[in-house]
Amino acid sequence: DRVAYGDWSRGTLVGRAAINEEAPLAVDPSDGSLWVAWVTQRSAGETGQAIQLARLDPSGRPLVSTPLALEAHRPSQLRLEADPSGTLDLFWLQETAGKGLLWHAVLSAEGQVHSAAALTPATVSVGAYATTRDPAGGVDVVWAADEASGRSLNYLHVGSPEEVASPSIPLGVEGLALALERDAEGTLHIAWAHEPDYGRREVRCGTLDPATGDLSEVAVLATLPVPMGQVLRGPALGLAGDGVYVFWALERRGGGLAPPSAESRYVFLPGGRIAEATA
Repeated sequence: DRVAYGDWSRGTLVGRAAINEEAPLAVDPSDGSLWVAWVTQRSAGETGQAIQLARLDPSGRPLVSTPLALEAHRPSQLRLEADPSGTLDLFWLQETAGKGLLWHAVLSAEGQVHSAAALTPATVSVGAYATTRDPAGGVDVVWAADEASGRSLNYLHVGSPEEVASPSIPLGVEGLALALERDAEGTLHIAWAHEPDYGRREVRCGTLDPATGDLSEVAVLATLPVPMGQVLRGPALGLAGDGVYVFWALERRGGGLAPPSAESRYVFLPGGRIAEATA
């Protein structure tokens, strides 16, 4: 048997999270340093949870870590977008009066909170969302209502810190999980999972006009049986040159005589043209 010594991993402990979910990472375009955020427990004597923000050097060594001055109640699904001007856009879901609202805060490079506000109406619970930075310094956001609120997909745009976020525009489709990327031409590519009926999932994609919020070129890339014991992960989007990749994975949890397993697949769209998609 081999002994795992203390230096077996090159990972560096940055902090301890209070919930088990992915911590968002953003790269500072000015110097290549990294930003990471996570949900943590408040200090001794305080109740509830807080959002922690840390800055790392380009090699991943921690430089500074601080709790944000935000009144975040049960935050989850954090996202970070770094701006060349030095500010950060932080997004998260927060329980408010029994609804999961999408919140947004503008942060300084030192972790000071310039502003914070809910982006979605108090009558709808958000189940998932995706973000991507635009060249003008704003952020494009697509969000999906949860099952109880109808799973409708919606688009909104968050401008510069001085601008008010635009109202949400319904896209006329339903979805469970989302991915969003903007290509060099300014086109927004969106991929999402759809549940046509119980035990089946569709991986869909389309293009979104950020000026009008119109969704077009919608296509079903795959139809997957997802029986009990299996979980669809994704979809995720990746851009390479002028091509678009859509990834997803099916995870089998195991049980009985079936061992756990996972299978990942992708579809490539040359030039983002859905009609020429190849698996």
